[in-house]
Amino acid sequence: MTSQVDPTIIDGTYPVAGQDNNSQGFRDNFTNIRTNLTYVKEELEDLQSKVLLKSALTGTTLDNGDLTLSGNITVQRGFITKAARHVTTTGATITANLLTQHYYIDSASSATIAAQTVAVPASAEDGRTLNITALCPITTTTWSGATIKYAPSNIFASGNVTVRLQFESATSTWLRS
Repeated sequence: MTSQVDPTIIDGTYPVAGQDNNSQGFRDNFTNIRTNLTYVKEELEDLQSKVLLKSALTGTTLDNGDLTLSGNITVQRGFITKAARHVTTTGATITANLLTQHYYIDSASSATIAAQTVAVPASAEDGRTLNITALCPITTTTWSGATIKYAPSNIFASGNVTVRLQFESATSTWLRS
């Protein structure tokens, strides 16, 4: 974006000291300053509505919202993650990380997986979420890496089930929500 602000339209040499100056020169300078300030306001508001911020602007709360960037990257509540990862497995441990927001688990033939271990990060930012979807049935799911509440071992038994986990930093626990 090219700025519309033009500092050259303001006459910095006006008024001239020690002489009677024409009032039109004052009006022209004030008009040009006002025009530039209007451009500055519009451009700042445009930027504030489009940029991702590391911290809140003065007098506001941080809200980067939820959005999808190019390359399957998302921003969710200010956390930048790869939107999804499809994992084909025969029961080997799947290690989830905070760089991926949603994991899709499937067997090569969509057959039932007898046992699956899902390792989640031991800690994360408060409010961080992980979504795990079993596309095929998984008889027994073992959770490791951190405390997980409200996600029993048979949660994926029917297949096509999504579990949303949200990290609570006060208790260092992933909660099924």
